[in-house]
Amino acid sequence: MGLKIMFAVAIILFALGIIASILSIKLKENGTKKYVGILLPVLIILFVILFPILMAIGFMLNDKP
Repeated sequence: MGLKIMFAVAIILFALGIIASILSIKLKENGTKKYVGILLPVLIILFVILFPILMAIGFMLNDKP
């Protein structure tokens, strides 16, 4: 139960971070922290997608009959 709540809160915070970053870019605020809210979820999604693919390629390359 607690894990589901933490997962839901994490998704909500990711969405709010993306929305806040987009708003700060539209308002042309100073600083580079506004890009973190967009970059962090993208990097996490890429890691989740690419890690199994790269692991499978590694297993195929090291396959010794």
